[in-house]
Amino acid sequence: MEREGFPFWGGQKRTGVSLNRGVKIESANTFVTPDMAIGIVEVKTQIQGDLKDVLHKLADDVEMIRTNGNQQCMAGLFIYEPYSTNDGPERILRRVREVANGNESRVINWIAAGPNIFVRYWCKGEDVQSNVHGPVWHSYTLDDYLAHAYFLSNIVWDTCSHLDLNMQYAWFPIEGGKENYRRYYVGLNDTQPTRFDF
Repeated sequence: MEREGFPFWGGQKRTGVSLNRGVKIESANTFVTPDMAIGIVEVKTQIQGDLKDVLHKLADDVEMIRTNGNQQCMAGLFIYEPYSTNDGPERILRRVREVANGNESRVINWIAAGPNIFVRYWCKGEDVQSNVHGPVWHSYTLDDYLAHAYFLSNIVWDTCSHLDLNMQYAWFPIEGGKENYRRYYVGLNDTQPTRFDF
């Protein structure tokens, strides 16, 4: 069930999580006003059909929130099962960039595509020594099933303002950081993903 202007999370149609500002909600069906959302997360066991369709619906939802006065709302897609080899990190980046279409209101911030592929959006690529010095997505291939952990850690880190910088090692367990495992990047206004040179 979905009504125009109000994304619906829960029930049989969509499963998701709404991160909100201090409101305790104990219901499978959660409605919050756009100003209350810190982030939205679409949760899938696996992708059946085209990834672009799932990303497009999520981008529509977050765009509705961001264009109604909450530019700080973030969005993520969590896919539990291993993702198809036909849609590896390069194709995921291509799809997420196509869905955003150069519009920051449609940006999806985090994607865990199975246990080993993680995608992260950076507002300023220069902060992570990216080849793009503006808005950019990076894909990471993480061993030991760490994509899910990094997805959750990035949500917490990006949405909580009171975390101690000295505790980063507890949230991000890869020694030296995940940037050593980045594979592809694509800028918000680029046309194609590019492989990182190592």
